[in-house]
Amino acid sequence: MSWNYRVLRRKYKSNTGEDLEVYNIHEVYYDDNDNPTSSTVEPMYPQGETRDELIADIDHMRRAYLMPVLDYESFGVEKGPEIVKNNKHLYKRS
Repeated sequence: MSWNYRVLRRKYKSNTGEDLEVYNIHEVYYDDNDNPTSSTVEPMYPQGETRDELIADIDHMRRAYLMPVLDYESFGVEKGPEIVKNNKHLYKRS
């Protein structure tokens, strides 16, 4: 299973019923045919055990801006987490 960072768009309604969107970076996982199958529940943030690792992670995240945006809801988030892998909760695409 491969993965990369992707920008996910999450749609929601405000307290007043207004349609809103928010964009975040998530880890997205792919099947053997490179179809996105799941994503992390929570957005990711850059991190590393060294300054160089942090810089490398930021560079990896920047690649997400070059790819099409995915819809958060397309991973079945309304159903809640369906699988857990490596202690990270993932949403699986319906």
